[in-house]
Amino acid sequence: MTTRSNIGLLAKILAALLAFSLIAAACGDDGDSGGGTETPDPGDDTGGDDTGGDDTGGDDTGGTDGTDGDDEVDPNQQDNTGDDPDPVYGGTVTIALEAETNSGWLPATEQCAISCHWIQRSIMEPLFLEDADGNAAPFLATGFEFNDDFTEVDIFLREGISFTNGEAFDADAVVANFVRSQAGTILGQVLVDLISAEKVDDFTVKLTFQKPQSQIIEGLTGQLGYMGAPAMMAADADPTVMIGTGPFVQVEWNPDVEFVAERNPDYWRSDEAGNQLPFLDGIVFRPIPDKDARLNAVESGDVDINMSSFSEDQEFWLANYRTVPETKFRETTYLLINNAQAPMDDERVRRALALCMDRSVYQQLRAPASEIANGPFAPGVAGYLADTGFPEFDPEAGRALLDEIGDIPTIEYGTTPVPANVITADLITGMWSDNCGIDTEVVTIEQGNFITQALLGNFQVFLWRNHGAISPGSEDVWWHEDHGGPVGALAIANFGRISNPDINAGLDATNATRDPAELASIAEDINREFADHVHNIWLNWTEWTQVMNENVYGLGSTTLPDGGRSMSVIAGRVSFDEVFIAQG
Repeated sequence: MTTRSNIGLLAKILAALLAFSLIAAACGDDGDSGGGTETPDPGDDTGGDDTGGDDTGGDDTGGTDGTDGDDEVDPNQQDNTGDDPDPVYGGTVTIALEAETNSGWLPATEQCAISCHWIQRSIMEPLFLEDADGNAAPFLATGFEFNDDFTEVDIFLREGISFTNGEAFDADAVVANFVRSQAGTILGQVLVDLISAEKVDDFTVKLTFQKPQSQIIEGLTGQLGYMGAPAMMAADADPTVMIGTGPFVQVEWNPDVEFVAERNPDYWRSDEAGNQLPFLDGIVFRPIPDKDARLNAVESGDVDINMSSFSEDQEFWLANYRTVPETKFRETTYLLINNAQAPMDDERVRRALALCMDRSVYQQLRAPASEIANGPFAPGVAGYLADTGFPEFDPEAGRALLDEIGDIPTIEYGTTPVPANVITADLITGMWSDNCGIDTEVVTIEQGNFITQALLGNFQVFLWRNHGAISPGSEDVWWHEDHGGPVGALAIANFGRISNPDINAGLDATNATRDPAELASIAEDINREFADHVHNIWLNWTEWTQVMNENVYGLGSTTLPDGGRSMSVIAGRVSFDEVFIAQG
């Protein structure tokens, strides 16, 4: 449908809101961007920085959170503290997810969004995990050591751990994981510069790269770092079956219905008080894409834990439920622009679209609990700037720029048929049309095909959500020209086909240092480049709110093997190993 209208923007907004109220009552929706995706992991799914605990050779260069000395208590750390009752064993919780993971569970090839991580973290564990300050703390690993130019890194592994099928977690298993990931369609893009993964001894693995990869450790806190049993890496292995070292074991997966996991009786970890983990007997994960259906399921008691990235509901959750809010290292919701397809390959067109869109109206109507974003780096992240120079709403300047360009073809805005996403599309394209006379067309695409079109570059503008990494160097795969390609050819990560020599150089530079101040400075320059060339149109920093029923405790933060606690929520990801159901 086209958004060319004669009724004016205000009337269109009111009509959209009325339509939303009717649609939501009938079937609801997720409220998330149609293209939200968390793979490959060095984008959204990585974080942290240097080793902690018993780093047997780590180079200990400090964190990369870019907080400029802000020592306030992380607002994420609000669970597992204070007045929580003592944990007890037993029981099963049901968890509502916003989406199914249809690509299977092999990290090398899966498309792992937040719902995927919620399940996968329960079964498979990463080599490193983000601590409360956003550093990559040892988890299955005990530390790391780089060579001088960051082209080699030794990763030291924790001893005495087994996969749930009885196979040993050791150097051979870790090498098998890296070899399989390098051959995978997804993680192969991340490891494009990996020359070799070699066993040094039974509990040491050496990774060798053809160019500096100083931020690879941050990439091992998520999908790239999830370790599966060697049996999962076999050529004939069933990708629908996970075998990990985690607190739970996969029992059954009925796609689009439920994923069932039960307690791992031989799990290797305990909590701060020395209690053997996990506390629960099991978990049932249920994909419920309809956000209102998820809300109703929580209200009725059908589910015990819910994920929500829809900011219009945040006030309700905070007022009525215990939550684990996310206020740091957030993803960014934005308009992903195909910089390689006309007319979006003209920087002036991209700038005009930004000038002709009142993002404060978008925020009020579509993301009221979120902050307007001005770049990919949220507050508290290295690279964040209060003022990036991103174009503000100025329709007069937008019209003048369009007059300079001359006639441009109709702009196609692609979205999934989720009702909230269609409403957002109508709102945004309506602003372009009414404020600057830009002809627009909203094209709805089913979710599966949506990702395919992004991979092939067959789009102009998509609503998207990404970039929750703590380390700016971990964004390399999403923005570097090496991970792009021409329209029609697969671009596994650089969907926007960004080709900016300064961004390429900046990303290369982030992977050649572990100095926090230097990383922040480089990332700030990258942020300014995005604003100067309007490679994307930034909308808001996504607010994830993880919700617990009144008798559920322990969601989020987890005890790290070497002491301290993990970050409660990072880019929507949480842990369940310390979740318990209170008595009474």
